[in-house]
Amino acid sequence: MKPQGFHFPALLALTSDNYGVSHSRQTEILLGAGVKFIQLRSKSLSTENFLMEARLAAKSAKQKGVNLVINDDPWIATESGADGVHLGMTDTSAGQARRLLAEGAMIGRTVHSLAEGHLVANEDCDY
Repeated sequence: MKPQGFHFPALLALTSDNYGVSHSRQTEILLGAGVKFIQLRSKSLSTENFLMEARLAAKSAKQKGVNLVINDDPWIATESGADGVHLGMTDTSAGQARRLLAEGAMIGRTVHSLAEGHLVANEDCDY
């Protein structure tokens, strides 16, 4: 269920492992540039470090009134206080994520083809 009163901005900015600065610092840079929707995305951090970065980023985003979602991991999204999770095709289902997330949290999905879009069309995703 789409969070009530939320209008998705045209741009979703992602953090990356490849920039040589922490994800929380990347979040601060994006916030300073006026980005309104950020996805924290790491494929290399340990769970402990990703959670630490997610907590810092979520705190910064909340202070600016910006939505932050966590890539792939609904548990980290919940524990960090992020606004939701962004799931890939090999991640948990939106239904399973919804059970872990706080009420009103957002769920997004990545799809790479029309066929994948059809696979997730009936899931409880917000974007």
